[in-house]
Amino acid sequence: MSNYIFSMNWIGPFCAVTRHDRSRIFNADLVTDTVAAFESRPIPLLITSPAFPEGGFLPLPYRSEGCNCNPPLQIVGIPSSARSLLVILEQPGAPLAPRTHWLCWDLPTNSHIQTREQNGTQGRNDFLHEGYTGPFLQKEIFRFTFLVYALRYQLHLPPGASRYQVEKLIASAQLACGGLSCFA
Repeated sequence: MSNYIFSMNWIGPFCAVTRHDRSRIFNADLVTDTVAAFESRPIPLLITSPAFPEGGFLPLPYRSEGCNCNPPLQIVGIPSSARSLLVILEQPGAPLAPRTHWLCWDLPTNSHIQTREQNGTQGRNDFLHEGYTGPFLQKEIFRFTFLVYALRYQLHLPPGASRYQVEKLIASAQLACGGLSCFA
């Protein structure tokens, strides 16, 4: 009698499912979910810019001292099932912590992002501005990375949402991702 489950919370009082069967059912679900999560790894995107080469210097118009506008980006490899794009400009080696300079989501799945992009929803960067804030003139040279994500769906977050809010939603929505590094 001790091999059977008599729990009203799970299946019912007279279910003839053994504890061994119950663990097999739950473990099968766990394994299936885990395998599905690993099989849906994002595929790589190729990100380039006509304004600067990979690992090159970011030109003055795209810095805070210049026009302070985002550079044009070209994206190759967007999956046909993607419904939106997300772009993040980050400074990973900032003195205190990584800095977010730009956060824009729900962009159309075009193969290019224009200068002064206005099609997506602009998020709040680490300088408490909505939209793009280019790199500042500094004594040292720092690396910056444009990260582009192709997503399964639009995020529908309000303008001014933080990177933390965006990253909570994109964990399950990523189809593809890529990056373009530069120095400033």
